[in-house]
Amino acid sequence: NPADATVALFGNSHAQMYAPLVASIVQENNERGILVPLNACLPLADFNLGPPCMDLAAKDLSAIEGLPRVHVVIVSMNWDWKPNSLSTRAGTAPAEMQTKLLIESVDRLISDLERLGKTVVLVGPISVPGWDFPSIVGRELAFHNRISGPVFSPESEFMLSQGTVIEHYSSRSDIIFIRPDLVQCELGRCDYLRDGTSLFADSNHIAAYALPLFRAVFEPALKQAFIRAAQSKPQPSSN
Repeated sequence: NPADATVALFGNSHAQMYAPLVASIVQENNERGILVPLNACLPLADFNLGPPCMDLAAKDLSAIEGLPRVHVVIVSMNWDWKPNSLSTRAGTAPAEMQTKLLIESVDRLISDLERLGKTVVLVGPISVPGWDFPSIVGRELAFHNRISGPVFSPESEFMLSQGTVIEHYSSRSDIIFIRPDLVQCELGRCDYLRDGTSLFADSNHIAAYALPLFRAVFEPALKQAFIRAAQSKPQPSSN
């Protein structure tokens, strides 16, 4: 029953890919989760892939508002958009403004959720291959061929594109910021392959069997969110 949910996972397929991991941590902590999905759109009511997506995001936000017991909202989405792919209500965003507008829009979503009394958890960016990594690499490994494409991206390259986002949200103490890149990136490289196994299910989604690796950053963050939410709940008066 949605009315019983205490935790909402809000976002597109880049939220849904973490759902099995989030669900297991939620259950272990005696919380009840609900997925508020937005297929192929960002969870942002004023900066998105176009007005229809903005309307859907606004509708989802009011659905969250209507869930009486939800005290933690986990927002997750993909951060690596091609230039000129996102727009405001006024029209397409200039490429050089895109990251700034994206951050401002996420900030407004966080404010809206905080105004509703929610504890906000935001999932940060990962480095994605951008090509059908697992099926091509899987075939090449099966036939003992040399792997043709890169199996990692340099961490410096990832930080060049996502450092602004990471820095901005790492510095905010009002939210809990999860950094999956801390799991994916080691020794200066952000892996697509780890111990001979693809971390990805396709060109940009983490594979379900790779999720246990990410528990290391999700579990402490969600536990912290549950504690924070419990502390900020209005206490019943004693008189």
